[in-house]
Amino acid sequence: FDDDTIRDAINIYLNDPDSNVHGPINCWDTSQVTNMSNLFAFAVSFDEPLGCWDTTSVTSMDGMFQGPRLGAERDKRSYFNQDISSWDVSQVTDMSFMFKDSYFNHSIDAWDVSSVRTMKEMFARSNPFS
Repeated sequence: FDDDTIRDAINIYLNDPDSNVHGPINCWDTSQVTNMSNLFAFAVSFDEPLGCWDTTSVTSMDGMFQGPRLGAERDKRSYFNQDISSWDVSQVTDMSFMFKDSYFNHSIDAWDVSSVRTMKEMFARSNPFS
């Protein structure tokens, strides 16, 4: 996948998780993706393992798992709560709103965030993160 094809694949998957057009989502080759901004934003029920995704080329993850912000669902949270501690985020510069309005609560202590320039509201209105 690249920046364009990953978005198409995600849309297909979210509309029909059983379609298996691209195989199991946890095994997708994401090594060429640089922009993961808003990939699963507002997909409140998405909660699939993504731990083996290759994120070494990614520079932007803003809003990636952000919950809904408008309309009747604005009080809901994104259910994504999978272990992504193995992700290499050393090239990421933007993590703003990444887990905003979400239930995410896994350790990301091992992440190298030295390149990140903004984490604006990264965990805003999320369940208590520990």
